[in-house]
Amino acid sequence: MNEAKTANIILNKIDSFENIFVINDDKQLTGDARDVIALTPWERVARDNRRLMRIQLGLTRYTEITGDFDDIYFVLMKSLNKIKDITAIFPENTRFRFIKKIISRITRINLIPQQNFNNELTTLLDSFYSELVRLRAENTEMALHIKDLSEQIIELEEKL
Repeated sequence: MNEAKTANIILNKIDSFENIFVINDDKQLTGDARDVIALTPWERVARDNRRLMRIQLGLTRYTEITGDFDDIYFVLMKSLNKIKDITAIFPENTRFRFIKKIISRITRINLIPQQNFNNELTTLLDSFYSELVRLRAENTEMALHIKDLSEQIIELEEKL
């Protein structure tokens, strides 16, 4: 069975269990929670979440439209470097620090490949950006050379 079919089966099971839950064996509380969940405009919540995420990353609509790649790159790399080390020590002011530390130790074996992937991704993005900067410089140099050649061609045509 391929991964897409497995994912669809899991999602279908989650959808079928969507309204089957009990909170502290309290039917009234469970009913109230079910009503709140049913009345919540999830599309708007998702849209607002995406907007807030763009703001946190420093990406506004204006930044995306202008396509200032350098600014976007540095903001994204700064954000990625903050979260790339999954097994990093939690700061002192972290809520539930002890519990998170225990969970981190238990899951460390499974998280190390993800951490390695994150580190490789940041390295790869850095190398892509370096190559982009090199190609931009080369492109500018070629454009200046073409401009000089065009001017020489015009001068030669005028002499003829």
